[in-house]
Amino acid sequence: MSSPSYTTLFDFAPRHTNFRTRPHASAILAFQQHHRAAAAAAGLSSRSGHIPRKRRTIKDELTAFAERHSHGPPQYPAYLKSSVYACMVQEQYTLYCTKQLSTPATATSSSSSSSDKQIPPDSLTAALISHDLRLPTAWNPDDKGEFVDISEDCLELTYKGAGKEDADISAVRANYPFRPQCGIFYYEVEIISKGLDGHIGIGFCWASNSLDRLPGWEEHSWGYHGDDGHLFSGPGTSKAYGPKFGTGDVIGCGFDFRTMSAFYTKNGVYLGTAFRNVTGRSIFPFVGFKTPGERLRANFGQQDFTFDIAQYYKDERRYTLNKVLEKQQSLLHHHHNRQQQLLKRKKRQESHGEKQMHDQVVLDYLLHHGYTQSATVLRHLIAPSTTLSGISSADSVSQEQHHQRRQCEQDEESEAKSRRDIRMAIMREDVQVAISLCHEKHPGVLDKNPDLLFRLRCRQFIDMVRKAHQQNATEEDPMEVDDINNNPAVRQHAGTKRRRRDSSSSSSNHHHVVSDHIQQQQLLQQKEMDDDDDRGSAYQDDDDEDASFEDNAFQEIMNYGQKLQREYGVMAEQRPDIKSELMVG
Repeated sequence: MSSPSYTTLFDFAPRHTNFRTRPHASAILAFQQHHRAAAAAAGLSSRSGHIPRKRRTIKDELTAFAERHSHGPPQYPAYLKSSVYACMVQEQYTLYCTKQLSTPATATSSSSSSSDKQIPPDSLTAALISHDLRLPTAWNPDDKGEFVDISEDCLELTYKGAGKEDADISAVRANYPFRPQCGIFYYEVEIISKGLDGHIGIGFCWASNSLDRLPGWEEHSWGYHGDDGHLFSGPGTSKAYGPKFGTGDVIGCGFDFRTMSAFYTKNGVYLGTAFRNVTGRSIFPFVGFKTPGERLRANFGQQDFTFDIAQYYKDERRYTLNKVLEKQQSLLHHHHNRQQQLLKRKKRQESHGEKQMHDQVVLDYLLHHGYTQSATVLRHLIAPSTTLSGISSADSVSQEQHHQRRQCEQDEESEAKSRRDIRMAIMREDVQVAISLCHEKHPGVLDKNPDLLFRLRCRQFIDMVRKAHQQNATEEDPMEVDDINNNPAVRQHAGTKRRRRDSSSSSSNHHHVVSDHIQQQQLLQQKEMDDDDDRGSAYQDDDDEDASFEDNAFQEIMNYGQKLQREYGVMAEQRPDIKSELMVG
């Protein structure tokens, strides 16, 4: 019986010596485990329990790659035929055949080394060369306990120990570990004989675990035991799981790399998940024996499995694809909802912006026309969303910014009030007051807009004529009509007054009142002077006071009209519209 290869510096040979003839066997085992734990704590071991080795060069990888494929491509169970793992195996073997054809046997080592340098280390070719995809196909005759006999095909195991103490335990590992590329690896064990008590453990372990302990009795070891149906994943971790098993039963063990979990089957029946969150990079199939007569045979895919692993594999792959699709649909749905939310928010913002714009238009209208009280009320109503300046009140502004905003609002109110006063003065026919307010509240506006000033002064002239006409109408005696009808002299005097009133009324309604009224007043004044000489002394005293007032008013109107002609005469020569208003020339 050949001895196994040592996997760490602390794998001693005591387990290959008969424990019954060796004293202090338990102490030696404890010493071995203690040093293994110390090496792991010091960082000497990797997750699989091996001491880290020096990184191999591409030449070393090529040599190992050629050795792995020298006897053909790796063998794998039938349920993996349509998997990604099978594609990778085929790619590897195709690459191996291509390398063999392109590198003749007579090539020198220098030429081969130069061709090796042409392979980029981060290329797909380098990845295929460096990955060992060989799956467990048999028990390893160099990695078994001393009390286990192994058949020629390395599939059948028989326990030959006494089985009286725990020191008589022997275990066996498979020739290769599980490979993550296959996704789910599954193997079955047929119990040919349960022996005396059926202390058979079936599971998996790291490469560093000892071969004189049952699966699950050490750290980094997991097992399902047939004597009680319990699970073990370390010292003191016994947990009820499934039924007991014995002679004639077929126990299957599957490992799922998606979730790093394991499950078992019995006689083709799925027993459920056994272990979760399993750690390790190199995990090997592992079985152990304790009592005499125990015997089993493994099936790593050479024959059809009792459990329908092919359907299970398809269901799990479909489940994984559905999960991916659901996740994708969930992401798309989330993205769609997010887009809808953003669209709704944008619409709300646009609607809110339109409302703010409408409110601001109304507010500006009220302020422009001087409705300051209405503007103040509206400003308070729309304060949560906007202000007079259109600034959102929801924004967190400092006290200084708030003060500046309030000062701006007050300035707008003051300006609106001044515009209202100017407009009211014009409506009251106090154009001179309106002009004074313009110079006071808005200096430079009339200077920059001479046309506006010209029309205001024309309006002032028209208002002067209208006031004079109204004053003359209120002073007329209502009994004057009878005197006019009875006395020709009075009729002539009344006619003079009526001509004056008609002249004033015509001037106020005519578009070109300035020039016409000046000419009429000159004719009337000359005619009145001639009529006064012939008029009777009886009416002279009554009309002196009225005539004096009317003469002063119309003289003032005439002087103002002449002043307009002088000031805007030059402009009238250049502006036809001004000339038509003044009727100059």
